[in-house]
Order: sequence, then C-alpha cells, then structure tokens
Amino acid sequence: MYQDSEKLTYYIILATNAVVNSEKGLEDLPADAKVDELQVNGRTVLKISGTYERDTKNRPNHWTLNLDNSNIITSENQHSDLKAYVVLPDNEFLTKWGSKYSPVTNQAELPFVENSNNAYLIDTTPWTVIAATGTYVKSQAKGNKNIGMTSEGQLAMIGEMWCKNSPVPIDVIAAVQSPYYNFLFAKWMAAQNDQINMALVDNCGHDIMAEVQDRFNQILRHFSLKNRYLSN
Repeated sequence: MYQDSEKLTYYIILATNAVVNSEKGLEDLPADAKVDELQVNGRTVLKISGTYERDTKNRPNHWTLNLDNSNIITSENQHSDLKAYVVLPDNEFLTKWGSKYSPVTNQAELPFVENSNNAYLIDTTPWTVIAATGTYVKSQAKGNKNIGMTSEGQLAMIGEMWCKNSPVPIDVIAAVQSPYYNFLFAKWMAAQNDQINMALVDNCGHDIMAEVQDRFNQILRHFSLKNRYLSN
C-alpha cells in the first residue's frame, strides 16, 4: 500500500544495448535522491533511493530515465530488455486492481535487488536496436535517442502492413500522461491512413477507460455512431 510519503528504492537493470544519456540521464528525481551504479552478473544496475510523494491528482509523481543506444551493437545484444524493480518499506506491499503482488523470491533475480525481501518487479521493457538501410549523417542515426525516428521505425516494422493500408475505420485513444508510452504514437498512426481517427485524452494516466470513464465512453460512442457500428 502506497502512503503519501515513502522512502523507496528502485533498481533498474539496463538493457545490454543501452546506456544512460550523458546530458539528461535522470530527471525529476526527489531532492534527496541518491543514485548508485552497480554491476551484477554482467549487467549494469541503477540503484535510485529517495522520498517519493503523491501529487495533487492523487497519482505518484514520476521521474524519467533517458537512455541512448550503446555504441557497440552486435547480433548478441541487438535485442535486450530493461527491468525495473521497487523495494518497499517493511510490512508494506504492492497491489493493482485489488490484486496483491508477490515479492521477488527467484534466486536468479535477488542479486539485482541486493537480496531484498520486499522487492517487486514493476516493468519489463524490450529494447531493440533497429538496423537502418541507407546512409545517414551522424545527427540522424541515433536510433532510440531520436523519438520521431524510433517511433516511425518500430511502428512501421510492427504495423505498416495494416496501419497504412487498412480499409477499416480505426479509433486510437491515447492518454497524454501515460507513464508507459509516448502518446505521440497516435499522431503518427493517424498521419498514415485517413481511416485512422485519433483522440488524445489529457489529465489521464495509463488506464483511460477506468480513470475517465465518461470521456472514454463519449469518444467510443461518437466513433461507433460515425461509422454506423451503433444506431441512435
């Protein structure tokens, strides 16, 4: 259970093909935050400790970790992942939608959280370096560092076949304040195909249909009526 003010410790296992941005590595950390870099089983781990408080909208404040592609990319580390853990104070636990999370007990994971008995895995994110064809100047060939190029490259790989050519109306609803993804992906999708409609929801986190139910229902109803999926 998350209180109004908590002493928390995060452990971020960096992807093997990523490094912390040299200019804006960590942003918006608490004033008392302490950051240490650990080497555990051949992986780089960021340990971030500090006092975290809720904001006025009753959601935890967020801090940002900015990463770049590693200068050395091989076939072995072209695909990797980033994992994030949080260690809570003793006698506290993590829940979501009424379900209680289990703390980490896997012997292979415990060294990454310094063998804490109250650590929780909160995110696993794939980090894939996309090999580009053609010749680019250095400022353009930054992979994941360039949000626009990364979004277009990744989305094109995953969804170009249906996104650009779909004859079926699609409604993309994105939360502007989502802590998990960049909402600009919705703009990119809408620009690819006239059949794709975009709705950006402000003052909302990740779970749009749960946080702003009336707004979500209004957007969905308008889309359904416009495309004759519903009758008045």
